[in-house]
Amino acid sequence: MFGNNSDKDHRPLTFEEVIEQERQVIDPHNGRDKGGHPSYTALCLSGGGIRSATFNLGIIQGLAKAGLLKQFDYLSTVSGGGYIGGWLSAWIARSCFPYVNQQLAATQDIEKPGEEPEPIQQLRNFSNYLSPKLGLMDADTWTLAATFIRNMLLNWSVIIPLMAILLILPRFMIAVIAAEQDLKTMLYLLSIGGILVFFSVLYEAIDLPSLGDARWPVRRFQTVFLAPFIGYAVVFAIVWGWYVQLGPDAVINSAGFTLTSCQKEYLRDLKWPFAAFGAIFHVVAWLTGLSIAAIQRKKMPAIGRIVCFLVSAALSGAVGGYLLIRSAESISHLIPDDIPAYACFAAPLFIGAFLTAGLLQVAIVNAVTEETDREWWASSAARPLIITCIWLVGSALVYYGPQLLFTKITTLQSTAVSLFGILSGAVTAFCGHSDSTSATAEKSRSWQKLGIDMLMSLAAVLFIAIFLILLTLGTSWLLEKHPVNFSVDHHILQLHYGNRDQMLFPTFLGLLFFGGFMGFFVHINRFSLHCMYRNRLIRAYLGASRRQPEAQDPGEQRDFKKEREIRERENQRDPNKLTGFDQKDNIKMTGLEARPFHIVNIALNLAGDEKLSWQQRKAESFTISPLHAGGKGVKYRPIKEYSARKSICLSPDEGLSLGTAIAISGAAASPNMGYHSSPLVTFIMALFNLRLGWWLGNPGPCGSRTWRSSGPKWSAGIMFREMFGRTSDHYKYVYLSDGGHFENLGLYEMALRRCRQIVVIDAGCDEKKHFEDLGNAIRKIRIDLFATVTLDLKPIIKWGRRYVTGTIDYPAIPGQAAMQGRIVYIKPVVNGNEPPDILNYRKQNTVFPHEPTSDQWFSESQFESYRMLGFHTIKEILRDNWQCPSIDRFG
Repeated sequence: MFGNNSDKDHRPLTFEEVIEQERQVIDPHNGRDKGGHPSYTALCLSGGGIRSATFNLGIIQGLAKAGLLKQFDYLSTVSGGGYIGGWLSAWIARSCFPYVNQQLAATQDIEKPGEEPEPIQQLRNFSNYLSPKLGLMDADTWTLAATFIRNMLLNWSVIIPLMAILLILPRFMIAVIAAEQDLKTMLYLLSIGGILVFFSVLYEAIDLPSLGDARWPVRRFQTVFLAPFIGYAVVFAIVWGWYVQLGPDAVINSAGFTLTSCQKEYLRDLKWPFAAFGAIFHVVAWLTGLSIAAIQRKKMPAIGRIVCFLVSAALSGAVGGYLLIRSAESISHLIPDDIPAYACFAAPLFIGAFLTAGLLQVAIVNAVTEETDREWWASSAARPLIITCIWLVGSALVYYGPQLLFTKITTLQSTAVSLFGILSGAVTAFCGHSDSTSATAEKSRSWQKLGIDMLMSLAAVLFIAIFLILLTLGTSWLLEKHPVNFSVDHHILQLHYGNRDQMLFPTFLGLLFFGGFMGFFVHINRFSLHCMYRNRLIRAYLGASRRQPEAQDPGEQRDFKKEREIRERENQRDPNKLTGFDQKDNIKMTGLEARPFHIVNIALNLAGDEKLSWQQRKAESFTISPLHAGGKGVKYRPIKEYSARKSICLSPDEGLSLGTAIAISGAAASPNMGYHSSPLVTFIMALFNLRLGWWLGNPGPCGSRTWRSSGPKWSAGIMFREMFGRTSDHYKYVYLSDGGHFENLGLYEMALRRCRQIVVIDAGCDEKKHFEDLGNAIRKIRIDLFATVTLDLKPIIKWGRRYVTGTIDYPAIPGQAAMQGRIVYIKPVVNGNEPPDILNYRKQNTVFPHEPTSDQWFSESQFESYRMLGFHTIKEILRDNWQCPSIDRFG
């Protein structure tokens, strides 16, 4: 039992500190081999859902009978391997290892299922662990559906209002342009626009590598350069819209000037005044920026460079002013008849005018700048282009989407398209975590798979577009005074007249308040699919090692108080009569025994991380053990305190439970899925709340204030981070999901601990023997740990052998010399010498033993076939010699 490892100074622990504490617990005498190297053994149980759990059950029984199970120091589990690993750890914690080992090893327990230990019988009872009782009208099935719908609707109460706000923003543009105009406000806005442009030019001079080279962070670029740049385009679009509606003569007359007709005609042509003003303004801004850059670097640029930059500023400013007016005049005809079209295209057109003028400056100063400057200009221009595309697409969906979908095509066609779009979204969401998505690493690129990938991407795009269009109509319905009579025509009229009924801003505030308010109550972890999944895993696997209640005669007089006392004393389950769950089935990680030391492997998602070399993996390793939680990349925290703070209403407990750990490790279906992540699928899965993963405080320095928290206090921001794939290890919260999203064998963490003997059970779905999980593990071990795994897989591929042995060569590290370890790699294989019942099942199910992981509902024959295949595998490896003296001789 653990728990006395409190971190007094509350700092993150390094991996070296963690491994030292682990070894003190596993082997207080610091056992080493003859060469002085730590000699630790590990059993790795791979992911693969209930298929892996059941196959590994047979493996564990075989190892126990051979006397090998007690020789393992570490138990490393991933996903489905964690199901059975958690089952074993909970049973050991509630009994003791010698008793559990004896129960597993007993010959009659394996060969006579009727006499097998109760914990194994319970696994058979819950082979359909998600809904034990089959049938469409069964309460278990409807409980799953009710829980899914409840959680999805609660999540929508946060997401939908805040997304509607984003769709209301384009309406504000129309409303402002269509509002009453006056010269004074126009001048104020122009002044604000001038200040915004001035800041953008100032930033350019200060941060340009060959000038100021301030090297400010990207966030400052966004606030000081990008936001003012885009802001000026928006401001000028509004001012020009007002100018066109007022008319040049009205503007001149309202200014109070008495001018001749010739002078008025000159002022009507604004191209040359704006060109002159642009040149002067740009020169002044650049001169100021060059001065600040010189002060910053304490070095004055050469006079020739200064002159060149100022000349380029004058020319590009003049061209920018000229193009600005020409582009504005080109769309003036849209006002006032088609204000939505003007609002859609004006700002992007003005941004394009500015960027075009910037090209001229880049060309002129080419001789006095460096390649790093040109890269800076290219990168700074990319961001406005991205925003321009988002503006165009978003505005077009809001302004024209409903009209296109419901008025330009027939009602039948629009209904069919809408239904198809919704269906495609559902299919994409539910299939997003399958192996057929394009994000899956290292797969063959056949034309068929490319076609499937393309169809799924198109389906996702279609769904998102239709969803946003329907949400746009929903916002229009909210803005309608008489919603009963609402139609698409009302939506078009609203846009044309700019919502002059003054309902736009109150609706905006109402949606903002409601979505933000619900974000405090709809906890992103508690109202996901995770809890539903975790509760059923705990009931099936962790509750199996507790005594099951005996059947009672309904007419018998019962003393319930006495029964409860007996159950608590004898570790007997006392499930709720309605739900079938018992809260005491779960067990804290601190309650586990020291050997085998259970390491639960999890993926910390990095979909939004900036580390270029990890763009494919999009995740890093994260582990939960009886001592610590964390990873080598983000550091660790004591498990007793990590995530121990539940809420202000609940007292802290002893950190994470085993049930939560194995559920996170098995969170295969999640919006962010490591190297399986795909942006479109991420959006749709987050929208449908298909989230088995878990948000927890960052155990590293970034989570100094959150690592004790059980999750985010305000879910709204986290939901959108997840939806748009912005997960990172540099944020105060981290998103954890299936360990297989990083490495599916559990081998990586054992190599990190430099284990001498490792037995790896690879029960992943791999009918064609591509060894994707093994290849992924070997690759990451070589890249990250500089260790080399050597395995000859030909006996498995060609001859149907069930296992191979190999080596792992560890490099020298501070305090330890280079050393070589040994690996036994085991794969589920049917080669014809299995018991008749297994062969019979194989004939009926030709993909056995690699049935899809999506099948989490096992029949009795299916369960027994996988269990017995695992036991038969150990039997064949030992060649029927059940007295194997040590792991060194195993295999």
